[in-house]
Parts: sequence; structure tokens; C-alpha cells
Amino acid sequence: EDWRFVLLVDPETIGINGEHEIRAFADSPGMPQELTDALCRIALTEIGPAFAECDHRSAARALDEYGNRVGRYFSEVQGGTFSSPDVGRVVAQLRFDGITQTSWGPTCSVLCSGTSTATAIENRVNSINGNVKATVVQPLNTGERIAATG
Repeated sequence: EDWRFVLLVDPETIGINGEHEIRAFADSPGMPQELTDALCRIALTEIGPAFAECDHRSAARALDEYGNRVGRYFSEVQGGTFSSPDVGRVVAQLRFDGITQTSWGPTCSVLCSGTSTATAIENRVNSINGNVKATVVQPLNTGERIAATG
């Protein structure tokens, strides 16, 4: 309940989407099995359990590792580990744990243990001269509900 995410948004960059995204996947030789195995291991044995146990430090480290591995794999297509060079500079300058990029970006999120930490990160990012803006958001902890109709 206490955890928050800080979204790092670069409003001047558009992530890969549409035809460009379709081509990027079509032109890809496919993710190496070794990387796929590592990502599955991180998701199943680190991220999932850390969230289930409310272990913020482990969750942040696992999200960081997962996000960096995926970002490095797609770096040639998206122009770096992060699709927005400005978000990448903010991440490098402020060195947060728990950073992941949303799909092809350019938005990244930072997992925070509570509102005060999230607000401090939001203020630090927004005080930097540049176009990256930070916003604190609360995750939806209920999951999606599907109801049959008819």
C-alpha cells in the first residue's frame, strides 16, 4: 500500500510504435534463449516474490536488472538503454534503484518505498534543467476484474 512509482516523462520524445514497432520486431533475430531464460528467472524468482513479500529493496534491484537487460538488448533499435536520451541522462545523473522503461518508452518508472521518497525524487528530477518531468503515482493493487456478460 505504501509503495509509489515516480514516472519520468519526456514529452518531446515518442517511443517506437505503429509501423516502426512492427518492423523492429519483424527485423529482430529474436531474443537469445539465454536472455529470455534470465528474464523469466528474474520475473518469477525475484520480482514476483519481492512484491508478494513487500520487500522493496529486492523488488527495486530486480526491476533494475530486468529493465537494464531488456534496454541493452533493444538499445540498437531505440538508440540506447532508454529510448529518450534525456531520460537516460536523468537516470545516470541521479542513480535511482528500481528503474524500468515502459515498453519502448520514453517513459520510465522508479519504484519507491513510500510517498516521501517518491516526492523527494519527483522534486529532484523537476529541479533539473531539462524537459524530463516527474510525477508520483500510486499503483493499482487490486488487479483487473473480468466479468462475463449475457
